[in-house]
Amino acid sequence: MPSFFASCDVLTLPSVNSTETFGMVQVEAALCGTPCVASALPGVREVHKLTGMGLAVPPRDPRALAGALLEVLNNREAYIRPRGPIAELFAPSVTATQYEELFETLLKN
Repeated sequence: MPSFFASCDVLTLPSVNSTETFGMVQVEAALCGTPCVASALPGVREVHKLTGMGLAVPPRDPRALAGALLEVLNNREAYIRPRGPIAELFAPSVTATQYEELFETLLKN
């Protein structure tokens, strides 16, 4: 998949599923230098917010989706970020530590 993502100009994740949780595919694309345009669903919009590698658009809005795709394609370099910080942010060890801290906080309450 890294070769595929690296060959893409932009990844599109136009989900309309309100139970969509995260969209790990966005992280995989970002690690390959590919920005993403995704639906602004609670979990899905987090990757672009945390990395700056793309845009989020309202679900079920084809005009907004097309506009965001054109924006990213026409200004692609503005949406590219270094791989290192993204890899660190989404490293399994970091995620596990964050979950442990959350669980400990919840257990205290």
